[in-house]
Amino acid sequence: DSNMIEDPALERFLAADPRHRAVVAFEIWFELYKQRSLAGLLRGLEIMGRFPDQLLVLRASGEIMRLDPWAPDLLGRMEIQGSGHSVREMVAALSPAADMNPAAHADLLAKWDWAADLNLAMLEGAQDILTSLPEMQEQLFDTAEIGLLRKGGEPSRDMYHIVFAATDQLWQEFCRMRDMDWRIWVDRRGGTLLYRVSLGILVYLLWWISKGSQSRKKLEATRNDVIDLLLAAQATYFDGLLTQDQKAADIHARLRDALARFYSWDA
Repeated sequence: DSNMIEDPALERFLAADPRHRAVVAFEIWFELYKQRSLAGLLRGLEIMGRFPDQLLVLRASGEIMRLDPWAPDLLGRMEIQGSGHSVREMVAALSPAADMNPAAHADLLAKWDWAADLNLAMLEGAQDILTSLPEMQEQLFDTAEIGLLRKGGEPSRDMYHIVFAATDQLWQEFCRMRDMDWRIWVDRRGGTLLYRVSLGILVYLLWWISKGSQSRKKLEATRNDVIDLLLAAQATYFDGLLTQDQKAADIHARLRDALARFYSWDA
């Protein structure tokens, strides 16, 4: 996640073996550019710039959501080819020793503006999620089930079936919003990022209930949760999520467990 890109643990992981790869999600670039700070950007690029050929930089989430999981080499199609070279060039162009030309400066300003616009859109999305959580809780679970979650209990089999049914509805709605015909994807939906993000929202609901269903939460914090959810969903295609954020790690673990249940049951 974004907190790890400056962490020595990332450097140790990459330096330990040249075969180690760090998957860099699209959302990481948003986190870097939204600071609107060249110094902050350079700090974020410092470790990645030393190991550019060990990075797997992913395409934008919206692009990955449209990929057919049954076509060959899904992971290769998720990746931006030649990204190591691009990262190396970016670090060189932005380094203090470099004389940034007008075109590079204009490009940097454009990326800062892009991140600011995306931040506003994410805050709107966070507001939608905050508003919908209490309604989803009331519609999906009864008092006993809510009590079970708040006491730290594991969701029952019946509760997971409710989660999968709600995920299908949410996924179908997301497909319609993107002009995608969900019916042609239904047999392979579990392999799509859009379905895994939909399932992640339901997993986030379970986590939110377990923490007491607190509705008064800052939009900025919820936006960060949404980013963590996107990262967790993308990390399910790889070996794990590199994070020291316990909440992000918890949501990722719960999502992996839910996916395993999805594939083992007739959901």
